[in-house]
Amino acid sequence: MLAGGKLVHASPHFLDFHHAAFDANLIGIDPDFRIHISSELLSINDGPMFEEGIKALVGRMLRLPRRETDRPDRDRLAQRFEYFQRH
Repeated sequence: MLAGGKLVHASPHFLDFHHAAFDANLIGIDPDFRIHISSELLSINDGPMFEEGIKALVGRMLRLPRRETDRPDRDRLAQRFEYFQRH
């Protein structure tokens, strides 16, 4: 786990269950702010809410705050994304 404050702040795309999936390393965000979903989640067939709420995020860009100081740190995202890719 990375040290420091929140890695990803509130986003219009991310609800509590998205944050939980991110924390559980089931959703990854690369340093270019593109959203990735683990193969474990992609293999689940659990109806339209799951399809639209999770799977539809694949490849989408994280909507960023206007102020650059409020945006996720790219270096920390890179570290976390490397961890996501290994697990």
